[in-house]
Amino acid sequence: MSVVFQTKGRLGNALFRYFGCSLFCLKYNLKYKTHGGYNSIIKDNTFIDWIEKDKQNIIPNINTNLNYLFNGYYQHDFFYRKYKKELLEYMKKNKDHYVLTDGINAGDGNIQKFYIKDIMNTPDNFNKYYEFALHIRLGDKVNHGITLTIDAIKNLLKKINIPNNSCIVVNKPKNDYEKNFINELVHYINNNKKFKINIENNNDILTDFHIMKNAETLVCSVSTISWCAALLSNKIKKCYMPDYPYKINTEGHCKKPIKNTELYDYI
Repeated sequence: MSVVFQTKGRLGNALFRYFGCSLFCLKYNLKYKTHGGYNSIIKDNTFIDWIEKDKQNIIPNINTNLNYLFNGYYQHDFFYRKYKKELLEYMKKNKDHYVLTDGINAGDGNIQKFYIKDIMNTPDNFNKYYEFALHIRLGDKVNHGITLTIDAIKNLLKKINIPNNSCIVVNKPKNDYEKNFINELVHYINNNKKFKINIENNNDILTDFHIMKNAETLVCSVSTISWCAALLSNKIKKCYMPDYPYKINTEGHCKKPIKNTELYDYI
């Protein structure tokens, strides 16, 4: 029958849920839906059990006459790296699939629809290509006290040779804390790297996604969207990911979107 994608979270969470749905469709020849009734729920713990069976080369039997709701987060890096080729082929064949988010800002109810073809393909008129992209997530992460510290970013940048064609990807600062955070970081880069870094802070989420996806080096924030950009990229050669504690992501483990990922301290 089918898997049913539940709308919950923004684009990064939606893509992880789509990855989980897609692999289930591939394994059991099911159809993908974004709405409809269901008979069973594939929760995160169920998905983890499925992953453990996969490690033993076991495909559990399921009733393929049922509709399965995917309402979790399914954030598991090695599993998607293992099946990256199959995932990409599935997504290319099903470009008219789409995911839904629950808001432009977390939970604001402004539902957005993103077609897989627009995730996979960089727009023809896209012109924001950078060799190096640094993603900073503030906003809700600041509110929950789990954003990166400015010192964590500075300590990482000390170790990296940043090319002139570089940018910071960040939402437009909304308060003094966010403005001061970005200003301090820009000042640090200008003084220590001896060039003025570009700030990309006035884009829609899909543009930011493609900026990150098309970079050669990507520094991820504590964010699923930058992780997904790295996984789906065919250009990123080096990825840096914060080595955040388990409490930040209780729904899974997603620290290494590509093999050439280096972890860095998040505080």
